[in-house]
Amino acid sequence: KDQKFDVILFNTPYLPTDSDDIINDDLNYAFDGGLDGRNVIDRFINQVSNHLNDKGIVQMIQSSLSDNEKTLNMFDRNGFIAEIAESEKFFFEEIVLINAYKI
Repeated sequence: KDQKFDVILFNTPYLPTDSDDIINDDLNYAFDGGLDGRNVIDRFINQVSNHLNDKGIVQMIQSSLSDNEKTLNMFDRNGFIAEIAESEKFFFEEIVLINAYKI
């Protein structure tokens, strides 16, 4: 509980899902981001500062389907400088790597 880290990596479950998309298996945790894809992302951003050393970095994978701009703004409001470091376009989405530096 009281551990802090210099780097936290997170491949979020970021896909927007509704009740028809949920599967009855542990695999569901890998992709189920809730209706807007942000259920886990928002909780993570609001709590990650408690687990990160000063000047630490968060690297997080996210889909454009779950509002990358909102994620960057949330990091900013929580005491980070955040940027999209890399991106790759796929069929229906863009996957991004977000770097967020604790200030």
